[in-house]
Amino acid sequence: MLQNIKDKDIVNGGIIFSVIVAIAIGLLGTWLTRFELAPVPPGDSGFFYEWQLANPTFWSRVTAWFGWIFHNLAIFWTIWYARKNYSKYSDQLRTINWIALGINAVFIVLHYIQTAVFYDGIAQDVPSWTAQFAVAFMLIVVLIMDSPRRGLFFGRKIKFRRAFLDFFRHYHGYIFSFAVIYTFWFHPMVPTWGHLVGFVHVILVMLQGSLMYMRVHLNRKWMFLLEILVLPHAFQVALAQGKDLWPM
Repeated sequence: MLQNIKDKDIVNGGIIFSVIVAIAIGLLGTWLTRFELAPVPPGDSGFFYEWQLANPTFWSRVTAWFGWIFHNLAIFWTIWYARKNYSKYSDQLRTINWIALGINAVFIVLHYIQTAVFYDGIAQDVPSWTAQFAVAFMLIVVLIMDSPRRGLFFGRKIKFRRAFLDFFRHYHGYIFSFAVIYTFWFHPMVPTWGHLVGFVHVILVMLQGSLMYMRVHLNRKWMFLLEILVLPHAFQVALAQGKDLWPM
């Protein structure tokens, strides 16, 4: 039965799944109010991350860090395996695609439970600019990889060295997975609009990573959706910044 499921069916299912997760996060709202959050320090320049515990515990830290580490390592293994064993693209999901999808689904559920029980993400121990940099770097790599087709500046193309482009084409899976999984575990699953849109986007990028060596992985419309979803997330976060908009 699983052999009859096409890659595009998984994309449609993944979009539905991401919306369901967002709704589930919304339902956590009242429950999460029991946690005492750290106050914004005096003189903060706008980079303080508000959604972290005032008094983090050993377990709030360990569960977040272990979640990120094992999630990242597991997905790295699937990328390594796929690169080693496949070179042709297909519209039928292979075993490694199902494994990657399962890994991401399990860790999404675990992060949801971890937020409900312990609240904190790894933001407790790392500055907020690290998550912003990770996502920004991923977007820069996307632009570089696609520059031969659509250019960089209003269609104007820059001639990168072939070896430079090949490096990102060969290893972008590791870069993107690190960026998106780091961002995923940086944040607790809290129901602000910025977080909700962000988690939907992150889950869809995880889905894209799980579909390695599938034809839909190269589908222009699907890739455009993944890129354009950056905008509503950035808009919501910028609105939430208010007077502290400039760090965005």
